[in-house]
Amino acid sequence: MRVVLSTYGSRGDVEPMAAVSRPWASAPPTPTVGSLSAALRIALTPETGTRAKDVAGTIRTDGAASAAKLVLDSITDRT
Repeated sequence: MRVVLSTYGSRGDVEPMAAVSRPWASAPPTPTVGSLSAALRIALTPETGTRAKDVAGTIRTDGAASAAKLVLDSITDRT
């Protein structure tokens, strides 16, 4: 099984995702109960929950529309 985790933002946004993925970096190809439990222990800390609540209000919900507009604008600018 292959897993892809993706994130962007400031250090406070990226580090929790890096912490979640760290146990899988050296884990065997198939995640074990232990490796998944370790990742969840890190992801479910009170600090991660607090940060998630802080960031939740800043997340845009128009990502696809915004990306499409950028593409169309870049095409229009070249013609």
